[in-house]
Amino acid sequence: LRTARTRRPLAMTAAEAIELERSAPTPVHVSRDQLSRLTGYSGLRDEDADSHPAHWPPLEASPLPWPTVGAYVALGVGPSWLMCDALFLQVPWFETTQPEGIAIAAWLGTAFNCGNAAILALLLAYRVAGEGAAGRAWVDEACIGLMICVTVAGLGVAAGTWSLTRDGRSVALLALGVVAGGVGALRLTTLMPWLLRCDPRLISAAVLGGALADALAACVSLVQQPGGRRLFSPSAFFLVALAMALPSLAAFAHVRRTGLGLRPQGAAAKRPPLSPYLSRASFVLEDGGAAAEMHSCTSSAPAAAPAPAAA
Repeated sequence: LRTARTRRPLAMTAAEAIELERSAPTPVHVSRDQLSRLTGYSGLRDEDADSHPAHWPPLEASPLPWPTVGAYVALGVGPSWLMCDALFLQVPWFETTQPEGIAIAAWLGTAFNCGNAAILALLLAYRVAGEGAAGRAWVDEACIGLMICVTVAGLGVAAGTWSLTRDGRSVALLALGVVAGGVGALRLTTLMPWLLRCDPRLISAAVLGGALADALAACVSLVQQPGGRRLFSPSAFFLVALAMALPSLAAFAHVRRTGLGLRPQGAAAKRPPLSPYLSRASFVLEDGGAAAEMHSCTSSAPAAAPAPAAA
């Protein structure tokens, strides 16, 4: 930043910020990009800033009802790595039954990574939905519902077709691996932004749901012993994993229908203070835009002494 009077670099330390307010009668000239960084905002356009969930006001800090927490724990199971982990937990069985033999793990890993192409489809959906935050939120919500449905359907398909092969390849397992990898890749890119619409304490509940499902699937595999006694088949294992994912579908539908745990949208959102040290400063855009008068909500700095009288 440079002052209009001296055109020298302005080091915005605490002491210099106070000194600026005491002695600099001229406004600070900044570019739009500098003003955006100084006020603490990301690349959001001005018209999107208040509508983005990150700027919505929090709910009152009252205790969360256990049914609400349980709904979000169940919701987090579907859009997770459950399907990927379920397939990998059966690799010891597949190594002795599938034509790839001990290479089946490498083939499944390749299939999972191919599923990352789902990110390209997501970017295309964002482009079609438009640049606004509302369009991106709609895409995220639609993707979460689709991921839950794909997880439930994929585990059901895996239970009936895991042994299907063609031309020396486990076509069913590899196709399911691509789909499962796509669900896992979209988890962080869609579920986490969508959870910004909720009470922040429910984000942990949703993440816990996916982690609990993975842990339970591992425990079931330990009982099954796919590389040892083989107490039950992979089909039964996939059906157990399917039973874990089914409540996620009901929980997501309930949250969408009732608005359970969602925060009020951005009309009442307050922007953060410009700086704890600047209580008042005028910034002028270098491209000729109007001056933007910034006010901080609170100030922890000591009150500045009155400016000395002009000579």
